[in-house]
Amino acid sequence: MKTVKVFKAKIFTASSVYRLTKKTDPLLESQIPKLHFKNMVIVGDDHNAKTVLHELKANWPQQKKLFIGFITKGNLPGNKEYSSYESLEKILIDYYIDEILIPGEMEYNTYINPRISSKDIDLILNAAKKMGIKVSLVYIRESTPSMLPIFIKKSRIILNMHLLNFANRGQLELFIKRALDIILSLAALILLSPLFLLIYLLVRITSKGPAFYFQYRGGLRGKPFRMYKFRSMVLHADEMQARLMALNEMKGNGFKLSNDPRITKIGKFIRKTSIDELPQFLNILRGEMTIVGPRPIVIPEIKKLQPYQHKRHAVKPGLTCIWQVSGRSQIDRYDDWMDLDVFYIDNYSLPFDLQLFVKTFPAILSGRGAK
Repeated sequence: MKTVKVFKAKIFTASSVYRLTKKTDPLLESQIPKLHFKNMVIVGDDHNAKTVLHELKANWPQQKKLFIGFITKGNLPGNKEYSSYESLEKILIDYYIDEILIPGEMEYNTYINPRISSKDIDLILNAAKKMGIKVSLVYIRESTPSMLPIFIKKSRIILNMHLLNFANRGQLELFIKRALDIILSLAALILLSPLFLLIYLLVRITSKGPAFYFQYRGGLRGKPFRMYKFRSMVLHADEMQARLMALNEMKGNGFKLSNDPRITKIGKFIRKTSIDELPQFLNILRGEMTIVGPRPIVIPEIKKLQPYQHKRHAVKPGLTCIWQVSGRSQIDRYDDWMDLDVFYIDNYSLPFDLQLFVKTFPAILSGRGAK
């Protein structure tokens, strides 16, 4: 099977306008129950595309996959058109797309799709690569070929070959990483339970309001999830932020303020030592976060990211990452923070994760960059 060069052969015909012909509600409430599902779109609405959807749909609930819609050409009534490069990126962002499926056929060991031009394939690949979205070629065979990954086994076989796959991690690495997440988070929740109780009591005694605070943050593919923390600020702190924006010290997107008046007395201590983040071990145990990965950002910030910065959502958010061991709040340019996250994605490995994990402890103990 050839790689991207296959698409650059002149075996495709023109199809230059892409749009979503079937949509699900992207509102926050509808996305929360589907956090662990993979949102997928299929390129085209021809026989190949519809056959792939038909063959896979019965099995997708078990595989936790959700069909969002077709990306296709033409002018069908009642459907919003996406006719530009920026609009294609908007689809991928707004619908939290995890994977793009490109249906086709196999002839003489060469993958072809006569309805999609090489120019349009390049458009899809460039948008997907920029944001770290997987692109897969899918085709149907009546019998099982040897030495190819079987995506589903029925009367007809659907084969799935990854054209782009981020972030350079295989299934074994993902399995090991998830196993470590479960073991470490479970151990932390048990061993640190006396500390949890102490902080719980201190927060309740020293300030009005609950001990725990939750906020919706962007998870894998930017899908919202409920992230937990010990409360370190006064009640209604989120509403007070608008009045403090003039004092914002973060250049670009985001918000940072030294000596933030919303922080409580006990809040200063638990933020400096990162104890306020410990409840996120529950998020890790639930599979919403991981030990090492880009820190989750608030939902409004996601919509303001530059396209390449969405690549940070190609993996689960983490409890610690490069930003945590590089000065944290000393980094006052938002784009610098995002660049560190993209660097992590591009250079991911289990040894790199271990290195960042080990460096987290001296960073916490020293309080360097904590606010």
